[in-house]
Amino acid sequence: MSHPTTAFQVRRDDIAATRTIHETLDPGAGEAVLKIDQFALTTNTVTYAVHGVSLRYWDFFPTADGWGNVPAWGTATVTASHVDGLAPGDRLYGYFTMAQAVKLRLQTTGSTGLTETSPHRADLPAAYNRYRRWDASVGDEALTSILQPLHATSFLLDDFLHANAWFGAHEALLSSASSKTALALAHAIRAHAEHPRLIGLTSPRNLAFVRATGVYDEVIPYAAVTARDPATPVLYADMAGDRALRAAIHTHWADRLVHSAAVGDTHQGLGTRTDPLPGPKAQFFFAPTWLAKRQSDWGTGQAAARLDHAWAAFAAWAPQWLHVVHDHGPDAMARRWGEALGGGVPPGEGVVVTL
Repeated sequence: MSHPTTAFQVRRDDIAATRTIHETLDPGAGEAVLKIDQFALTTNTVTYAVHGVSLRYWDFFPTADGWGNVPAWGTATVTASHVDGLAPGDRLYGYFTMAQAVKLRLQTTGSTGLTETSPHRADLPAAYNRYRRWDASVGDEALTSILQPLHATSFLLDDFLHANAWFGAHEALLSSASSKTALALAHAIRAHAEHPRLIGLTSPRNLAFVRATGVYDEVIPYAAVTARDPATPVLYADMAGDRALRAAIHTHWADRLVHSAAVGDTHQGLGTRTDPLPGPKAQFFFAPTWLAKRQSDWGTGQAAARLDHAWAAFAAWAPQWLHVVHDHGPDAMARRWGEALGGGVPPGEGVVVTL
């Protein structure tokens, strides 16, 4: 039986260009069709499109004509299944795409987990191939879809920095301090008894919001960063991807910049400077790589338990500053995508969409 669906796609070479397509999904042996109940649209989602080629995000839900299916985290309900242990009406949380429905090849793993086993995903990061059974006891699905994936990145980056004794930094500079990933990282760092002083960098319009969260020791506008003491050892967690800002920080601190981590791209690579910078070379932090290391170090169960413990604490705090907005339909999706690209989503707002 065929299952009709509508999907929202973007041009791979121009992610501001979008279209809506209609197709049918026909599940075969070992496959299931799931109706996507809701998915989160965050800066993290946009990052999947920005780095779709370099980090192979386009490969999870492949197309062949220059358009791309942008992955998005959300919840879905099984409508048809040829998967052992998975029945219509079962609900899953995980890595879907911006569509009404999706077809996955799944295999159950334990009582609550499933793994996507399509051949084209075999050499992609395993963290994105894992799905979790969902029910109301797990938590708030909108909040989880918006925050849990980026919290996982922040938890792992915090663990990486802590494992390296903060690289000797006395202060930690976090750009795009209003972003949910930066807030999650600051929240994780603060949980350590000994940690560097947290300095949030943000635009003037977001100063009041970021300060009100209370998670940073100090919040300053971007223009003020080079007025700080260049002799203080600092580490830089770059959520913005603003090359001009990165150049200013590297130039100002030079060898007193003890570590430079490239994490996000909220400013989508603003600036053009690409020549070598003073200080350490910026290192891109790819969370699945560090997760794989920690699963090897601790065991998969212990790694998951530590992540769940940290997530519970962050999820309890987030509603103090986050307001969830639920939108519906292709027109709303196109409008919300444009807002996400243009940085027009207020920092205290979390968007989920049902297509």
